[in-house]
Amino acid sequence: MDLEEDTKTAEHLENLMVEVGELVKKKISSGNVMHGVDESYGWKINNFFYTQNGVEIDHASRIIHKKKNWTKASFDLSSDIYRLSTFLAAEKYLRERNADQYAIIPIQSFIYKILPVYFEGNGSPDKSTLQAIKNKVISELNGDPVHGTATVHLSGVILDFPEFRIDEHAILRQTKQSDFEQSEYQDLPIQHIFPFNTAILEITYISKDRNGALLQQKVEEYMALLKLYFPGSIQYRSYEIKFDIITPLSNGGNMGIPAKQILPWQKSVFKKEMESSFINFIKTLVIPKNFYAFEKKVDYISTAFDRYNEALTENVPTERRIANAMMGIEALLSNDTQELSFKMQTRTSKILGVLGFKPLEVRSHLSKAYGIRSKFAHGGYLTDGDKSKFITEFINIDNFALIIINYVRIVLVTTIAIDLSKNTLISLLDDSFIDDNKVAELKNKLENIKELVI
Repeated sequence: MDLEEDTKTAEHLENLMVEVGELVKKKISSGNVMHGVDESYGWKINNFFYTQNGVEIDHASRIIHKKKNWTKASFDLSSDIYRLSTFLAAEKYLRERNADQYAIIPIQSFIYKILPVYFEGNGSPDKSTLQAIKNKVISELNGDPVHGTATVHLSGVILDFPEFRIDEHAILRQTKQSDFEQSEYQDLPIQHIFPFNTAILEITYISKDRNGALLQQKVEEYMALLKLYFPGSIQYRSYEIKFDIITPLSNGGNMGIPAKQILPWQKSVFKKEMESSFINFIKTLVIPKNFYAFEKKVDYISTAFDRYNEALTENVPTERRIANAMMGIEALLSNDTQELSFKMQTRTSKILGVLGFKPLEVRSHLSKAYGIRSKFAHGGYLTDGDKSKFITEFINIDNFALIIINYVRIVLVTTIAIDLSKNTLISLLDDSFIDDNKVAELKNKLENIKELVI
């Protein structure tokens, strides 16, 4: 809309407000206006602790929150308002101006927003509040950018400091007592809402997106970055998207995603000294859009990421975690089926060796892991005796699995950051075993991204 259209829209809304105000005064004078009461359930927590192991709640009591509302009073008056000449004129103007057969929707939203202001003022509303509502409606009708937020409830990551600003759009913070006291869990005792979320990711954007597509994409993008930085069982249990708008078909909603495993298998600790490293990581690493596309297409990088993610977040035996990790490496560094194990082990060892790992140790680890993957793929499993062999070197089999999963993470981040096709990277790795120039080329490329993966 141009300035003239804004002026005409403002005139229609102001004329409508005058007549609505007169109707409200008549209704109040008749003594037939009563406010309602909204009831919702929450918790009063007596002992809340955020520790290095996560959230601990010692005791909580269920409470009822009551809030005054004017929903019924507004609804009772709406049929009279819809017959007002000013309402019909405003609806007709917007329908013709915008060629919008649903022009009545923003006018109805406007009415339901201003009526509580009139009722609260007993017929004498706060004029500045009404003007702010009117101006916001005009802005929204113009299609101006709106403020949207996504609040993501995370498990599997613990912060050792209260809050971290990731960038201008996102904050990662510890969960607080108030986060749980605001929650409404129907009739479940709070002890059953377990495990307790240990972090909140808050994402804010000002954009013209009003259906949540941008925010949903950003949730998945930030989640991918967190998972690629930390080799831990980070997952969101749910998230909410909300928009600060008056004239929506909807102003947001909730996305409930059941965690793939009840208890995080491996918790990641975000330490204060990691801030600068993580900021550099998210500024430098360009996540492939296929990681979070609504219609995901399968390619070797997304396949490897899926195997990596499943290894960390699925509620599965350790053998399957290791098998998933090995399949992730195979997706990245295998292009044929001949001598698959040998090629995969030597290529991975070469990359990690250049990045500072002990290549012979890496190859030994991968050899053990490939044996486990092969046994599991053919219906076998690790006996207690098999697992005991890992105690001396790794303390337990889970620690060994985490080492292998971290190898996948490093190779995956390397593959994304180095920006070479799969076959080009494999050729460079293979050639580096016999050509000093290729060794130098490989070292140069990996040195540029070393700080992202170590």
